[in-house]
Amino acid sequence: MNYHLGALFAVFSLTLERVWLLSNDNSTPVIHVGVLLELSESHYSVYSAFYVKIFDNAFDEIQARSDLLHGYRIQMDVRNTMDHNGHAAVEMVNLLQFGEPKVAVLGPTKSGSLITTGQIAPIFHTIQLSCIAITAETSDTTLFPTLYKVNQASDLLNPFRIKLMNHFGWARVGTIVYQNDLNIKQINDFHTMLRRNNMTLVTSAVVADIKSIPNVIATIKQFDVRIIVGSFLMTNVYTSEILCEAFKQGLYGERYVWIFTEQVYEFRWVRATADCTLEQVQLVANGRFGMYFQNMSSSTERTITGRTAEEEVVILKTKIFNSSFEMSSTAPWVLDTAWALALGLNNSIKYLKEQGLSLTNYFYSKQHLAAIMKGMDDVAFLGVTGPVSFDKSHSRIGITYLKQQFASYTRDLASYDITKDTLHWFVPYNSIWKDGHIPQDKFIYRENLMKPNNAAAVIMLTFSTLGCLTCLCFLAFNIIYRTNWAVKMSSPNMNNVIICGCLFMYIEVYVSSFDYLHVLNDSIGSAMCMSKVWLLSVGFTLLFGGMFCKTYRVHYLFREHRARKKPLKDRHLFAMIAVLLSVDHVIIIPWAAIFPFSYKRYVMPNKEYVDNNVIYSDVIMDCHNDNQIYWTIAVYVYKGLMLAIGTFLAWETRHVTIPELNDSKYIATCIYNVVVICIFEVPLSHLLPVEQPTLIYVLQSCLIIFCTTSCACLIFIPKLRSRNKVQDRMLNGPPSTSARTGSTMAPVSVTSAF
Repeated sequence: MNYHLGALFAVFSLTLERVWLLSNDNSTPVIHVGVLLELSESHYSVYSAFYVKIFDNAFDEIQARSDLLHGYRIQMDVRNTMDHNGHAAVEMVNLLQFGEPKVAVLGPTKSGSLITTGQIAPIFHTIQLSCIAITAETSDTTLFPTLYKVNQASDLLNPFRIKLMNHFGWARVGTIVYQNDLNIKQINDFHTMLRRNNMTLVTSAVVADIKSIPNVIATIKQFDVRIIVGSFLMTNVYTSEILCEAFKQGLYGERYVWIFTEQVYEFRWVRATADCTLEQVQLVANGRFGMYFQNMSSSTERTITGRTAEEEVVILKTKIFNSSFEMSSTAPWVLDTAWALALGLNNSIKYLKEQGLSLTNYFYSKQHLAAIMKGMDDVAFLGVTGPVSFDKSHSRIGITYLKQQFASYTRDLASYDITKDTLHWFVPYNSIWKDGHIPQDKFIYRENLMKPNNAAAVIMLTFSTLGCLTCLCFLAFNIIYRTNWAVKMSSPNMNNVIICGCLFMYIEVYVSSFDYLHVLNDSIGSAMCMSKVWLLSVGFTLLFGGMFCKTYRVHYLFREHRARKKPLKDRHLFAMIAVLLSVDHVIIIPWAAIFPFSYKRYVMPNKEYVDNNVIYSDVIMDCHNDNQIYWTIAVYVYKGLMLAIGTFLAWETRHVTIPELNDSKYIATCIYNVVVICIFEVPLSHLLPVEQPTLIYVLQSCLIIFCTTSCACLIFIPKLRSRNKVQDRMLNGPPSTSARTGSTMAPVSVTSAF
């Protein structure tokens, strides 16, 4: 309250002083100017009172010059808007409707009041000059055709944003705006400029209340937005809440660029929240960018006043010393407003003369307005705030600046001259970023096939190769010594079938290895997946089917009630194997035709490589089918039945006493090895996540190699050891061999069965 009374008293004193001076100077023509300021009911009133003093001193200095409005003096009519838009409108009407015609109106300083009064001025054909209000709403010349903005409005930051994005190669951006009229218009204009420049607005969020902030930040994160433009007052309570939520969701650090639109203040506006400490909020704000308009030129050139900008600011500060006034950082704009009006009116004199008019006979006519606006359009001078001129929308053409704010200091980065569309860097722009790496506007996703473990593949291929060579040696032995009594008694043709089954299993390891090493083309991935199924299924059938067919013949020969029947020949056994293979075909052909495997890509983040701009992912190609579990179960059930029948046959022939003829104990050992290992390995290989391809590959390969090799060795190594045995029992022709099957003895001619 004391501030408000002091401000009003100061203005009243200045007004009395001005009236007394003017009463003693009746010879000089008067130009009447209205002034609208928040002189009470606002915290800003302590500064507004000093604005009246600035205007008054500036007009006195202008009147003393011979090159500017010579022969005229400016008289102010100051009105108090009381920080109320409606009251500002009333005072605007009173200024223009009563008393002497006002050539111009200066102010008000609040954006809301300016929007209201700015639409009244054109009705009275009067120009209006804004010196502090930053709203972008007034850029619409259809609503505000007579309004000139000496200070830069927030929408003038948009060209700078576009220039900055082009400079760094950014084309994707997200925006956050606080829900009020001051921000919505300028951010909408920014969105329009993005489209015109072929840039992408990924997402735009309007913060209406604190509850909406988590969803806003989550959306930005969801759409992978890394360049974030925030349009809200730094002192707004929502700012810290937004930064807190950004901290909680990880939207900070070298990957993200936060660009604020208001002037960058020190960290005093950053405060702790209910969910974040002060340090956490500052961590997000640290290194942020702020675009702002400089309120004092850094140039050492002399301004229109004949003094440098720094000297003018010193003079302003001396005037508030030991006074009731207070000075804000916006005071230089107020000073430039007075000089802009004077220059514009001075320029308009020649246009008025062309129509036989003058400033002294001003009476709200369209002719007067047109001439004065031409004069204002010609305004161009170096003011305290820098070069002052107006564009076609009557907005200030000036220099825009970019700062970077850290916890302990602030540094100027660049300036942007909209008239020349040039960006001037005060520091090497590469030094802005750590290690000189400019953040990207989106993460670059680089996918690479997961690097295989070459050592594991080499080991598996080596063992598989050794297994193949071993089987080929067994095959050669079986062919060369097929007439040998020991080999002949063990069914050499069935042995060849067993070896073929082993080779199929080893070939499957080769195919899996090529797949694991990414040797094969992805385009044949589906065919490769089904080929592995075929190789495993057919190989298993040939391997164990050959064993069981041999055992079945022994079982057939030594059953008492079949002892005198014709023995089974190899062609009968081949027919049995063909039946077993046909079952494989019945299962796998529909599987491949109706629900074939597809080569599915699994993408996983690679945590070994850390880059602020690139997300590395490992790609795993794996055979997949939504219904494969049913077909896999069918295959497992079928192979399980084969093992069960083989176990039964081995048990039934366990008492046959001819080692060369009966492999039952070796078959039982093979079945035991396969069953025990499969009980543990098969479920494990299916339960292991696809993210562990090396472990899956090694487990499956080891299972196949071990089971196949053990079976081959158990069947053929005894044959190698007995190949030179003398056939004592066969010297006098085919012997009649007795074997015990259970408790029954059955005489059988053995060799006649082969």
